[in-house]
Amino acid sequence: MQSGVTITLSGDNSGTTITDSNGDYSFADLVNGSYTIMPNKSGYTFSPTNENVTVFDVNTTMIDFTATEQGTGTGIEMALISGGTFQMGCTPGDAECYSNESPRHSVTLSSFEIGRYEVTQGQWEEVMGSNPSYFDTCGDNCPVEQVSWNDTQTFITTLNSQTGQSYRLCTEAEWEYAARAGTETKWYCGNDESCLDNIAWYSYNSERKTHPVGTKSSNAWGLYDMSGNVYEWVKDWFDYYSSNSVTDPAGPVSGSYRVLRGARLCRSAHRSNGSSPSHASSHLGFRLCR
Repeated sequence: MQSGVTITLSGDNSGTTITDSNGDYSFADLVNGSYTIMPNKSGYTFSPTNENVTVFDVNTTMIDFTATEQGTGTGIEMALISGGTFQMGCTPGDAECYSNESPRHSVTLSSFEIGRYEVTQGQWEEVMGSNPSYFDTCGDNCPVEQVSWNDTQTFITTLNSQTGQSYRLCTEAEWEYAARAGTETKWYCGNDESCLDNIAWYSYNSERKTHPVGTKSSNAWGLYDMSGNVYEWVKDWFDYYSSNSVTDPAGPVSGSYRVLRGARLCRSAHRSNGSSPSHASSHLGFRLCR
């Protein structure tokens, strides 16, 4: 849940509270009965819009809502991801793992927001005034590509100036945490490769071209194309993992190559050894975090 959300309680008792910095909220000393809980914050929509709950014998009921920012003119939809701890790196039993995906290690993240979709050609053109994509005939709803890491920084700076927001690239840890969506399998749909056709445009169904974003099934957190379509630039310089537990890692302070995630190899743990920040090609795109 987003911080600063007003939660209204109605029914056999009534009241309001505001979510804390972690997005948590509570109502104490409720009598047994039926209640409706409704979230509200300017600039956001919520799913579900409200929830009916029953309190019995002082039980504890957990109701979570997903906050989505309303359009800022570019139509960029952001999903709030609640912080937590997960195991980052090679999925146990996955014989396809590369050496750069190990050792598996514990990562704790604060809450953050991530784009539900890869940034599209239409969004890029609205902000930058031109479309660099190789697959430009795919349409406005296809992911923008043929953009370098440096190009993404120019886009983000311009977008933030236009909107007053604080968009950025996702860290590599945020990206994998969001892609996994609470799973520990090779893909967020499971360990059987047959599930990929439902969630991803990848080597065996993409016809070696991009496709409109959001046309395959989302993961459990409502994020699309975390597997397949284009590789996605992330913030981090490439380095090999350490076995140490870390909190909110942002990668090395310097390096030669920026990490890429997602695309044709699809697995949640898969990471490239990176590419030069000035490199652009028809399979390189990105999504936003904040």
